Amino acid sequence: MTTKKTEEATTLEARLTRARDRLAQQHGHRSGKEVVRRYSEDIDRLIQTHINDLIRQNPEFKEVTERCVLIATGGYGRRELNLHSDIDLLFLFREEPTEVCEEFIRAFLYPMWNLKIDLGYGIKTLEQAYGEICSDLDFTTSMTGIHPIWGNEEIAQQLQDHLRIETVTRKSSKVMDQILSRMYGRHLKHSDTLLLLEPNIKDARGGLRDFHVILWAAFCHFGQGTLSILTNKGLLTTREERSLRRAHSFLLELRNGLHLMEGRKTDALNFERQMKLAPELGHDLKAHVLPEEQLMRSYYEHVGAIDRLLGRLLKRLSSEESQSEAGRAGRLRRRRIEGEFWTRDNLVWVDPREVNTVVRNPDWMMHLFTVCAQRGLLVDDFTLNLVEQHLHEIDEAYRRSPLNRDRFLGILRNPKQCIATLRQMHACRFLDTYLPEFALVRNLPRIDYYHQFTVDEHLLRSVECAGQLVDHENGFYRSHAGSVARDLLRWDLLVFALLFHDVGKGEGRGHVIRGSHMIQRIAERLSMTKKETEILYQLVLNHQRMSFMALRRNPEDPKVPEELAKDISDPELLRMLYVLTCCDLRSVSEQSWNDWRGSLLSSLFERAMDFLRGEGEKIRRSAPSHRSVTEKVMKEVQENPATGEEGSRELRREEVEEFLRDMPSRYRRSTPPQLVARHVRMTQRLNEQELVTWELEQAPGSSYAILHCVASDNPGLFCNLCGALASRGFNILSAQIYTAKNGVCVDVFQIQDADRQPPSDIGALERLRVKLNQVLLGERPGKWKDLLPRRAQPISAARLDQFPPSVSISNDDSTENYTVLEVKAPDRPGLLYDITSLLDQHRLNIHLALIATESYQGVDVFYITDWENNRLEKDAKTEAFREELLEVVSPDSTIGAEEESAS
Repeated sequence: MTTKKTEEATTLEARLTRARDRLAQQHGHRSGKEVVRRYSEDIDRLIQTHINDLIRQNPEFKEVTERCVLIATGGYGRRELNLHSDIDLLFLFREEPTEVCEEFIRAFLYPMWNLKIDLGYGIKTLEQAYGEICSDLDFTTSMTGIHPIWGNEEIAQQLQDHLRIETVTRKSSKVMDQILSRMYGRHLKHSDTLLLLEPNIKDARGGLRDFHVILWAAFCHFGQGTLSILTNKGLLTTREERSLRRAHSFLLELRNGLHLMEGRKTDALNFERQMKLAPELGHDLKAHVLPEEQLMRSYYEHVGAIDRLLGRLLKRLSSEESQSEAGRAGRLRRRRIEGEFWTRDNLVWVDPREVNTVVRNPDWMMHLFTVCAQRGLLVDDFTLNLVEQHLHEIDEAYRRSPLNRDRFLGILRNPKQCIATLRQMHACRFLDTYLPEFALVRNLPRIDYYHQFTVDEHLLRSVECAGQLVDHENGFYRSHAGSVARDLLRWDLLVFALLFHDVGKGEGRGHVIRGSHMIQRIAERLSMTKKETEILYQLVLNHQRMSFMALRRNPEDPKVPEELAKDISDPELLRMLYVLTCCDLRSVSEQSWNDWRGSLLSSLFERAMDFLRGEGEKIRRSAPSHRSVTEKVMKEVQENPATGEEGSRELRREEVEEFLRDMPSRYRRSTPPQLVARHVRMTQRLNEQELVTWELEQAPGSSYAILHCVASDNPGLFCNLCGALASRGFNILSAQIYTAKNGVCVDVFQIQDADRQPPSDIGALERLRVKLNQVLLGERPGKWKDLLPRRAQPISAARLDQFPPSVSISNDDSTENYTVLEVKAPDRPGLLYDITSLLDQHRLNIHLALIATESYQGVDVFYITDWENNRLEKDAKTEAFREELLEVVSPDSTIGAEEESAS
């Protein structure tokens, strides 16, 4: 590089550094929109100065000024350039570029590339650009918000004029259909909800890309991609426009914070980034709300506004088009229902000409939602806005009204229809206003051991799950919970409890006790009967009870269902609690429900019901016999060819029966016949040189795969299994272990790869199995710890204070033979391996393990004995072991508030 070029590159780099420094200085002190606009203008000046320097050094480049215009496109064109956003440029020529033009472009690009920025560029003539309009969606949308940086601006104006003609007058519907199709695909990719705990602020529902859809819709219909044109056309109110501008600016500020923190382009707002960004954006620790939870609550408010107003805008645009096409015929289809309400096309509304009459009595609002729930209809946008405008009329007398109470309970009696109504009541804040306790959890991201969604979204999803139990088109309908649910007598009380079972989280820790008292106060305020109040209180108070007993305690222990039956002594209340538990667990996250957990819950429910019927003795013989299961397995073998490794011989009845006879009864109860057959075949492959075999089973529609492992019992076997999987970056979501009397171990793991996706590399798994087998044979050391991926990121001290690691060792609620060890800790690579390694070092036997890893937290329960198969005594030695284990599972380091701000 010549000296002149070196100086030029240095000058450009210095200008870029100054621009980025200004952005960093302004971040947090000016609005996000203003910061990115100023940074975009700084980049404009950098490019303009660069071009002027080129022309001064090469006078022949001056002719390019008339032939070409350099245009900023995409986000840069809209002047919303974040720190590490792509800088997209278009060299647009009226005619084919000359050699001088091409030389100019090369001279322009080389120094820009040396800046190591994400520079995207295109070179087109007007004719070429015309050809891509409406046929290339990315190009079309990128052209709706542009600004010329340098050159002949008339060329840019010609392109804009042609773009308006094509999109507005000729192909508006085609372009909008493509935009919406891509938008819906994006939403599905991100769980089709804006209430994810770790959202992508650009592509998730309600994010920056959805804001851009609003601008693109404005351009396609009116030729201007601005919010102001929508307001001028009456499609947005002034208040709605302000709300969108605030949301847009908030997201831009958040994105700048991410770019500054990471030093690169990123849009994933994960937990660790939330913790670092929250103090930086002015959020301090409050009594029971962490800074990152405050930040995310603001995020959900803003993306909720974008999502809601985008939906309304699309409906209004669609309504205008359909009215213009249908004309008078469309008006004839509407009809009056329930006096003041009209309906057409599955929507209910209040006639604008009758508003003054309707709103005289505020009871019309609850009546409106009752009509919708009964008829399976939705409220139209105008009427929802009307409800929002009259929320101030809901006072204490309104809340205590028996009429409104009965109407509200009537909404809840049909779980299949009520979820859509409840979501609209929540969206317009009617639900929060009528039942103020629900406002405590609105957009509340409680980061705990399980949940994937905000508290309010989880509660609404649990109601949605209840509706699936009575919907014959849904697979959940055919579950054991579905058969129990359809016999319930008071669906309204069950749905009420589902809607409020976690509402206590809005007041901080101890949400079960807080929530049970809150639901009691609500029921008393609504003047519900003493029996109804007690049912709601018991459901909320015990909503974690069944899942705790089924998933964290020995399912074979008769004491477990007996204790449940004593505490929940009414059969109908037990049925309601069982259905509530299934719906609650199913709505926690995408990984929270599986057939294994369902079988444990249904088994616990049936055995507790046996106690209530006076048939407690049946529990001792409730597990199916090995002979009865053998019959089912052999029938499965006859109906379906052998699966697994080629060359597996046919199964004989005797070996299946022998295998099942030696397995624990809980294996026979919880394992389907086809899996029993698979495990027996895998056992055939074991010998003196092959101590372990495994097979991977994909779980369609899930983010994990199932690893079936069969091995000969070996000291430290489970520890080595966990270490081997951790060494390859696999995350163990849950594990079920079974040890037969003859020493064969069957372990079933639900695992993800390092990218939280189902593992698919069979070759890598086989190489890992070979290595594990060598360790079990003693041919190589099992130094799995040295192979573990990098440790997890440091954890916020505030978060650790909110959810500290814990280790409990108890003999009180276990069987007579085992000690229960329960470990709760932040998840990290190798956590389970570290736990089981320490157990192995202390020569403690694992008889039962209930493993769960959800939402970055491990909740693991082990039934253990010492090396002589005795329970652990409550003494100094056991306490020392507990302290040692607590140190092992505690995070390596934490981040304090000052460090968070600094980073």
